[in-house]
Amino acid sequence: MKPIHVSGVGLWAPGFADAVAWREGRPDPAVDKPACALVNARLGCGSSRFAGMLGEVVEQAAAQARVDVRTVPTVYGSSLGEIETMVTLLRMLYEEEGKLSPNRFKNSVHNAASGLVSIGTGNTSFSTAIAGGDRSFEVSLLEAWA
Repeated sequence: MKPIHVSGVGLWAPGFADAVAWREGRPDPAVDKPACALVNARLGCGSSRFAGMLGEVVEQAAAQARVDVRTVPTVYGSSLGEIETMVTLLRMLYEEEGKLSPNRFKNSVHNAASGLVSIGTGNTSFSTAIAGGDRSFEVSLLEAWA
């Protein structure tokens, strides 16, 4: 059996800049937007908070694992992917006479955030995005193991 190791962890949530702050229960009201240095402003234009969160946790995990984000293969796992963007698009369909934002539409697929990080870092290695509901963690580990 091939071993699998988790070498780095990243966490961002409103009020918590990283896993240490969350674990210690030290919320900071000033933490309301992920820093996400991996995706520049032009590339991230129109992207969701989810995309920024993903970029931020990738940066944290890669630094902790001491891997180069430009070359490491990646597996991104989330429960519902870009659900916030999809709900916004559905609301636009209903409330704005069916007019959709092309910028939001291009960022609505579940792998949009992982694509932004890959482009932002120049990473051309293997990358996949998993949106597996309440089993996302397990499915993402299985994908990384495969």
